[in-house]
Amino acid sequence: MIELRNGALTAHISPLGAELQALAFNDADLIWTPDLTFWGGTCPVLFPVIGRVNGDVIRVGGLEFPMPMHGFALTSRFSIIGQAAELCILELRASPESHRHYPYDFALRLIYRLSSDTLSITAEIRNESDVPLPASLGLHPGFRWPLAPGVSKDRHLITFDETGPILYTRPVDRLIGSDRFELPLEGSSLRLGEALFERGGLAFLSLKSRSLRFHTEDGRTAIRIGFPDMNGIILWSRPGGDFLCIEPLLGHADPTGFAGDIMEKPGMAHIPPGEILALSVTITPEFSPA
Repeated sequence: MIELRNGALTAHISPLGAELQALAFNDADLIWTPDLTFWGGTCPVLFPVIGRVNGDVIRVGGLEFPMPMHGFALTSRFSIIGQAAELCILELRASPESHRHYPYDFALRLIYRLSSDTLSITAEIRNESDVPLPASLGLHPGFRWPLAPGVSKDRHLITFDETGPILYTRPVDRLIGSDRFELPLEGSSLRLGEALFERGGLAFLSLKSRSLRFHTEDGRTAIRIGFPDMNGIILWSRPGGDFLCIEPLLGHADPTGFAGDIMEKPGMAHIPPGEILALSVTITPEFSPA
């Protein structure tokens, strides 16, 4: 386990999946403690796909390749290629094992950096093939919910950088259906509650916002999540679990019925040979004195 420290912030990252497993501000945990009854993750890295692909295979040039849910990065061991008190760099490169699922050459780096008040996570996807590289990437952090002791879940909100209503969809067998729904907001805020997730997550695939704030009703305890390079978010929880996943995404699951080549899959980035796509997410606690 890699430990990073800077002032009031502490982070722990595992080389398995390059997964953020703990983040604390002044010893207050921001990431939930996994409970296998509900969910065993903390912050998986989703690559090279997000969600399910139809039939659990991708199609490349007329051939089919098995692809697990959310891709294979979350179960792969990354190499540590750089480390300091406030920084670590982990890398996953193409291998014979990855070629079983994804017949492309790539290097995926996750760069974790702590400033005095923010955790910055940058993903760099380098195309080492001689053809365009189709890829999606997402982060799947599970934050503590409730954020503060003694505050009920329904006294928490998500505040977007846009006013409502905004469009969302629900997964259909973990694929993207065609239905879209309007989500009414209180100004620019969504009031949270377990009932919101009884039918699964909410996928926002075309947000104008590039940051949002997860906070208690009184605003004193909050986490701001920035995702300047991504246009999608999934909110997900499992009733009874003390977590809320706020997942910045570039890309999404297959649409229901999609059976095309991966180069035709909606939402994918196409990275030219030799180039790097960089995507960043920031997590900033905003705690006010009582």
